[in-house]
Amino acid sequence: FNGRNTEGQPYEITADSAQRNGANASLVELVNPALDDGLTGTVRAPKGVFDQDSQQLELFEEVTLTDASGNRFVTTHARMYVQENRIIGLQPLEGEGPIGKIRADSYEIRDGGALVTFKGNVWTELQPARRNTGE
Repeated sequence: FNGRNTEGQPYEITADSAQRNGANASLVELVNPALDDGLTGTVRAPKGVFDQDSQQLELFEEVTLTDASGNRFVTTHARMYVQENRIIGLQPLEGEGPIGKIRADSYEIRDGGALVTFKGNVWTELQPARRNTGE
C-alpha cells in the first residue's frame, strides 16, 4: 500500500503477506509489515492490521521504530494514523540512540518524529556530548 499523508509526504506499507479479513473487507491482516515514509524512519513488526477505510495501521508483538537520527525504540504495540503521520502506543516502550536511553509506559509520536511525548514511569539516561578534539 502506498499514498501520501495530509502533508503530502509519501509513505509505503509493505508485508511478506496480506489477507483481507472475511468479516470486514477494509481490514487487511499483515505478516511482517513495515511502514517507511522515505524520510524520517521505519516501523516494523511481526504482525499487523491495516484498515484501508480509516488509514490506520495497528502493529503487534515486537514493534521496532527507527528514525534517521539513529534512535531505535521497541514496544509491543503501535497504532499508526498514517494520514496524520502520528503514532500512539499504550504499551511500554524502550529506546536508545545517540543522546541516551529512555523507557516509558506509553507514548505518542507526531509530525514525523518532530514531537514525541512519553508518559508514565518515564526513565531516561542521557549521554554527555563527545567533544571534538580535532584528532
